Amino acid sequence: MNNKAQGLKLTNKYSSQISAFLALIILCVVLSFLSKDFMTVGNLLTVTNQVVYIALMAIGMTVLFMLGAIDLSVGAILALSACVMGLLTNKYGMAPMPAILIALAIALLCGIINGLLVTKVMLPPFVATLGTSYIFRGMAAIITDAKNSLIMPDGLRWIAAGKIKNVFPIGIIVLLALFAMAWFLLEKTPFGIKIKCIGGNEKAARLSGVEIDKMKLKAYAMTGILCGISAMMLAGRLNFTNSTMATGAELNCIVAGVVGGTSMNGGSGSIWGTLIGSLLMGVINNGLNLLHVSQFWQDVAMGALVILAVTIDCFRQASKDRVKKVA
Repeated sequence: MNNKAQGLKLTNKYSSQISAFLALIILCVVLSFLSKDFMTVGNLLTVTNQVVYIALMAIGMTVLFMLGAIDLSVGAILALSACVMGLLTNKYGMAPMPAILIALAIALLCGIINGLLVTKVMLPPFVATLGTSYIFRGMAAIITDAKNSLIMPDGLRWIAAGKIKNVFPIGIIVLLALFAMAWFLLEKTPFGIKIKCIGGNEKAARLSGVEIDKMKLKAYAMTGILCGISAMMLAGRLNFTNSTMATGAELNCIVAGVVGGTSMNGGSGSIWGTLIGSLLMGVINNGLNLLHVSQFWQDVAMGALVILAVTIDCFRQASKDRVKKVA
């Protein structure tokens, strides 16, 4: 294969990610003209640090998309995990590390519950996780009596909101490290191969000896623990927790994954594309705030973006199906 053919192959393979990256660049250029405060090092680093919690949850959503599944409870898992940690440290005076570990264990348990509902009870992922989203968020409100926990551990604050030499946010380092680990897991290990096989053709994967239910359970458990880590990062940055945290975050995760080139129908996806999609979401929100756009119009823009992202995914899948039929 000559260099030109290889280049075309790579371009086709990463077309969605390239498109998302170009959209990100164009949006940044436009916003730099509309607001003098946008294109500053401080603001760009702030934007990136603000999307950490969405991007981490979007990793799990991307894995589930590759599997042909979904989790609509990610925001509720985050809220419950954060509230548990805040309650233990604020009300009961527990040491930070045990409280954080318990909160992460709760998030992992929530992910496992979702996985069991999908694999053992045989509920559709949409139905199962929509139901648990209400349960988990309701539990967060019950255990906290719908009150805030206002002071987070210093160490957590440092990781989530601290800066190296008072410039570079530590949260971005955490974000890039976890994305690199997720990329390695999905691209260089049997776990990723099996996930994509199941999403591409579950029946064929089962006939090939892949343990479908086991892999789905692992994917939901992974999503749960990522929500827990995300909860710690968000709580540390905001310096409080409450049961309404991350309301609607699942929509942001969906857009980040789909815009980044991951199909909701399973079989393919891109972790780094999801990172680009997350940054795109952050830039849009930041730009609208700098331009003093009403929150109501921001909600309208977000809804339109969700519809656009899913529509793009539908067209992308239809195009692939036509190619298969021709072949």
